[in-house]
Amino acid sequence: GMFLFVKYQRGFAEVRYSHMLFLPVTIDDYRRAKGEFFIKQGLDKVKEQQWREAFDLLRLGLMAVPEHREARLTLARIYLMAGRVDITRTLLIDGLKIHGNESDYLREVLGFCFSLQADDTVIALTTELRGRLAPEGSAARLVNTAMAYAYFNRAHYAEAEAALSAAGLLDTPEGRFVMARILWTRGRHAEALSRLRDLTAEVPQDYEIYHTLIYYLNEEKLWSEVRWVSLLRQLALPDQPEGYVDFMDACGNEGAEARRIEAEAAFFEHFTNDAAALFKLGELVSRDGRVKVAEQVAARCRQLGRYQSETALLWLGARLEQRDYQGIISCWRDLWLQ
Repeated sequence: GMFLFVKYQRGFAEVRYSHMLFLPVTIDDYRRAKGEFFIKQGLDKVKEQQWREAFDLLRLGLMAVPEHREARLTLARIYLMAGRVDITRTLLIDGLKIHGNESDYLREVLGFCFSLQADDTVIALTTELRGRLAPEGSAARLVNTAMAYAYFNRAHYAEAEAALSAAGLLDTPEGRFVMARILWTRGRHAEALSRLRDLTAEVPQDYEIYHTLIYYLNEEKLWSEVRWVSLLRQLALPDQPEGYVDFMDACGNEGAEARRIEAEAAFFEHFTNDAAALFKLGELVSRDGRVKVAEQVAARCRQLGRYQSETALLWLGARLEQRDYQGIISCWRDLWLQ
């Protein structure tokens, strides 16, 4: 009777007859099976974007199956969506006791801490973790690199270099990237740029390295090289919008207006169905006060049904950059009617 009640009345379809027959001997197995059932239901609710139901199910399931990584990460994201950064942080860090040797999980936790600029937390966590990780493994490499990044962010450059050196990572792309940034902060710009050029050629898919090189080149007003580097990225990654946007920005900085207009038209043709890419263009033209292009971006995203509000605000921002206050009022009225 209990078996039928749990299976059909409580909806626990995965329950086994042996769970009921040998209770309380198999109570742990029963709780674990029920926890896995709750987690499965909770993840299904996430796909349906039923967040409240997903939260309740995942929270209960994780209590019974604390080593379920996907449940922990998903629950952490729900807490973050609800603005509970404190609980998100605790939930993720608690999971290190179970998943501390898994690179994917470490990347999630460390990325979250970096997003909060919690560099001291990263240093504390990585110091503890690297003492119990196999030094030759990918997890240890990730942990030591994160430690160096955290020290760099706190302007502790000697400690950053020491962390990389102790782990034998100075010659890796990650180590060379950190050292290039240290050289830049010490005023050794030519050396930093040389290292970043080499790294960009070796790992063209790494956006952080590419973005840093572009930023430094712009700081040095080397816009012709920005055009060249961004063009190479377009060729290497034709479906990524950043290279195209940086190319247009460099054209504008150089005063190559005809080339910029031509590049904008090509961008619209290539990314006409990609609202996220159009949004990146919108950010550029809003900053530059290019009202007409910003309006085109907003109109296309409205047709696509994505990024409507964001690109509408960028359109307003372009008018604000031009100090077109009457146009802002007219634009706002049009958006309100839409």
